[in-house]
Amino acid sequence: MDPLDGPTGLAIQTLAAAANIPYISYDRATFQGTNTYYVSFDNVQVGTLIGKGFMQCITDWKVPARRSTSWTARGH
Repeated sequence: MDPLDGPTGLAIQTLAAAANIPYISYDRATFQGTNTYYVSFDNVQVGTLIGKGFMQCITDWKVPARRSTSWTARGH
């Protein structure tokens, strides 16, 4: 399953357990319930590719530069 969120994953897991079906979360961990398994991608690489794709779209679509602020965690 690739549940929408934790509560949805728990609901699906509960139904699966009632039917004696193993539950495997794919690409979104469900840390609720019992006997859960989690499989995912290389999330760092996925994030890098998403960022590169986003920047390519900004360039290709000629999105004008905007002034923005960013937040940086201090002491981390």
